[in-house]
Amino acid sequence: MRDTFRVWCEFTFEGEKHTDMASPANWFLLTQTGRLFTHGPMQPISTTTEKDHDKLVIMFYSGMNDNKRTEKYPEGQQIFRDDIVQTGPVRRVIEFHKGSYGYHDAVGQWLPLCMRKNLDFLKVVGNVHENPELLEEQ
Repeated sequence: MRDTFRVWCEFTFEGEKHTDMASPANWFLLTQTGRLFTHGPMQPISTTTEKDHDKLVIMFYSGMNDNKRTEKYPEGQQIFRDDIVQTGPVRRVIEFHKGSYGYHDAVGQWLPLCMRKNLDFLKVVGNVHENPELLEEQ
């Protein structure tokens, strides 16, 4: 099953700061009106608010997959907003801009993913929330 979104959350529990990238199947439900609900194993569904979490970021699936063809990703890894992708020697961040998902090239030109016939040149290497160091290494 394809996830249509995932959620990066930061929260404090018993005085300790925690971070987690959760797929909606694990913890979250998103309504058509944009309300986010949380649930857990054997727990009732409840409204999630910013008060419950220090930070919540919803990242939607772009509808495209990268070039990774493995047993885990037979059709390639799904590309989400805020993913870091490798394009040759360069890394770019996937954004939603001008009604489409894509990235900006070195001179700032917008390159939408939907304008490409295939994405064999792209490989997801991380995301800006869990792997910010990947962007600093460039």
